[in-house]
Amino acid sequence: MSSPSCLVPVATLVASPFSLSAGDTVVVIIQARNARGWGPLSDENTSGAIIITVPHQMDAPVRVDSATTTSQIKISWIPLVEPENGMSAI
Repeated sequence: MSSPSCLVPVATLVASPFSLSAGDTVVVIIQARNARGWGPLSDENTSGAIIITVPHQMDAPVRVDSATTTSQIKISWIPLVEPENGMSAI
């Protein structure tokens, strides 16, 4: 018996004709085929899968002058949020 799973690369799902974006839910319906023909369509998956991508580039960090001393430097930055963070906390 073959494996009851199938891997579809994210690159396929974000390209045409699907054109999904980070945060989109993937809903799947499958249909099996064997030597006797095609089986019925499955129900939609109920949990779905979320498209997760590589994070975008963050803006450069900024030095906080009031907190900078001769022995340390304090920086701050604006964190990426969904979907720019690739749907994963950084």
